[in-house]
Amino acid sequence: MSTTNKILKTGIISLFICLFPVNILAQSIHITGNVSDNTGEAIIGANISIKGTSIGTITDINGKFMLEVPDDAVLVITYVGYMPKELKVGAASDYHIVLTEDV
Repeated sequence: MSTTNKILKTGIISLFICLFPVNILAQSIHITGNVSDNTGEAIIGANISIKGTSIGTITDINGKFMLEVPDDAVLVITYVGYMPKELKVGAASDYHIVLTEDV
């Protein structure tokens, strides 16, 4: 085996060993859901973010959203005129979130 092949093989193995644990720790899940008010009306443009990060999205015209989150994430849902809500992500992948008006 030539020196170049040995270096290449060693480099590939080292890269695999370094990246493998990161992949295990960085587990994430794909969640979807919708946000509505207490009458069932979709809330357009509600903010859904992962607590403690700048990662987030907003709901579409039907109140729906999708987001890739760590498996232990806490979602923070906010919208002007409504009480903020926090939701711990569990085993479910689809969430229906109801916001209460802030009086």
